[in-house]
Amino acid sequence: MNSAFTTATPDDFITFKVDGIHSTSESLRRAYNGYKRGVSSICVKKDKDILAIVSLRLPYPLMLEASSLVGENAAKHPITYIKSLRYLINNIFTNDKLNRIQIYTKDTGQYRKWGHLLGMKLEAKLEKYGVDSTTHLLFAKVRED
Repeated sequence: MNSAFTTATPDDFITFKVDGIHSTSESLRRAYNGYKRGVSSICVKKDKDILAIVSLRLPYPLMLEASSLVGENAAKHPITYIKSLRYLINNIFTNDKLNRIQIYTKDTGQYRKWGHLLGMKLEAKLEKYGVDSTTHLLFAKVRED
């Protein structure tokens, strides 16, 4: 697959591009501030390209909240991005014996499909949510046993 996960560094946040924009995105600034406060941040890479920066937080024991800033390189490698993220989610879910993983995303047809491809179920539609006060979706993977 030629994809890899690395711990994000300050330089990754500086060079990462969201829609062709270097580190000026409000979401990227917030992710970097979280990183500086100790939020686990992982780069999903294909060869040398950073496809996404994934932030992982444990708001409660056995519950993980994940967010992914998708960069412009993910469009070049969508299958690698989805497979890598699904692999990461499934491994963390199994190895850490979590009861729940949840992800928020903007409400678009593409992102609805993305949530399902990650093996998650749509739980809620959140009006006026997020940095830009748009409608977001809450997807979750919940332990069945």
